[in-house]
Amino acid sequence: MASSEKKYFSIGEAAKICELEQSVIRYWQKEFKQLNPKVTNKQRRYQQKDITLIKQIKFLLYDEKLTIQGAIKKLNTKLQNKTNKFIINQEGITAIKTEIKDILKIIKEN
Repeated sequence: MASSEKKYFSIGEAAKICELEQSVIRYWQKEFKQLNPKVTNKQRRYQQKDITLIKQIKFLLYDEKLTIQGAIKKLNTKLQNKTNKFIINQEGITAIKTEIKDILKIIKEN
């Protein structure tokens, strides 16, 4: 089953998809209020929107070299923008490339 078809991901699956350690995702969950996965039976269950947010956070911290506070501020600014216009900038292009790579990886595995 492709990741885009799956409704929930374990923290291990989310970490693999995002190429991060599970501990990093758990830490970010404490720092970024927007990252709020469902918890069932004491296990975190991440939806596709959570995976996308983790990738955005990773981009802001690792590629744009923002601090955690800077990334939080940037994410909050995006949430306050109610126009919901899709603007393709470097961040958008990087996110699209990452999604395409993930899809190609899944296709090659099947």
